[in-house]
Amino acid sequence: MYKFKGTIKHIGDTQTFGEKGFTKRYFVLIESDAKYPQTVKFELIKDNINLIEGYKIGEDVEVKFNIKGREYNNNYYVSLEAYKLIATAYQSKEPKSLMSEAETGGDLPF
Repeated sequence: MYKFKGTIKHIGDTQTFGEKGFTKRYFVLIESDAKYPQTVKFELIKDNINLIEGYKIGEDVEVKFNIKGREYNNNYYVSLEAYKLIATAYQSKEPKSLMSEAETGGDLPF
């Protein structure tokens, strides 16, 4: 199991393949809080294609995924198969100062 946090950049349409109706959908996240942000494509397959419903471009999420690899005609492919999405809100990396909270009337117990 792997995790990745980012902001939704793109949500693709559902695609259907073959006679049996295999379905697939992808979405793209940008790693917002990294020094060198990465743009990463994730796939949703079969029953999981609806996990992205209700999310919007620009929303922060955490995705849990598995790495899938396969060979086809002497070519090698890797996909990141998402199985869970969680809405998140990024928090500042700098902790709040107790002094500034006290000066502004924050809820300190003393």
